Amino acid sequence: MNTTRRRDAARSRQALLAAAADLFAERGYAGTAIRSVGDRAGVDPALIARYFGGKEGLYQAVLAADPLIEQSAPSADGPPAAPHAPVPATSGDDGAVDDGAAVAGAVAGPPDEPAASPLATVHGMVDRAFDKWTSTGVSAAAQNVFRREVDDAARQATRERLDTVLEPLRGAADGPDPQLAAELAVAVLFGVGVARDAGTLTRLSAVSVDELRAPLTAALVAALGLTDCQ
Repeated sequence: MNTTRRRDAARSRQALLAAAADLFAERGYAGTAIRSVGDRAGVDPALIARYFGGKEGLYQAVLAADPLIEQSAPSADGPPAAPHAPVPATSGDDGAVDDGAAVAGAVAGPPDEPAASPLATVHGMVDRAFDKWTSTGVSAAAQNVFRREVDDAARQATRERLDTVLEPLRGAADGPDPQLAAELAVAVLFGVGVARDAGTLTRLSAVSVDELRAPLTAALVAALGLTDCQ
């Protein structure tokens, strides 16, 4: 494959990812048709099978690109890696780039550095959420946490990816049930994003991220059972 074809493949792949991210968030997994993704991206929908292995692989790739739950990106010439397969940072000619910034890794730092404090974990999570909300909007994963009509495949894929968010929060929690504390924190964080996007809660939707930072951080600190939010 020559350089021009590689660039075209990378552009097509990114266009499909962007369109899929919007449609999965708008319509959910079950309500998003492959043809609709191709139409919105302006790309032949048959390329979804080539680049992502099908609809489920495309959904996995959308989840992997979410800065809150980012993991290794799939290759532009093949299906996505398994959800739990660790892939080192790479940058290839096909346009597939993985900077290694999975939530757990970004929170904890490199293996030879000490883990972040619980409060640093919370602040990092809030920062990434704000970056997501102000750049590309609420993600499909956040929407699917609250959707009842998500099919089994999408629900399982979301659960597996969300574990990259839950893992550092479980480690930060201070109490007898760290899993419950972590899930409460995720429900609060993602719920705020979804509510802001919906616009039904007018003050929550209108408040700036700077004004929201302190109360949202305090809510996460309380959910995790931490005693100091400074």
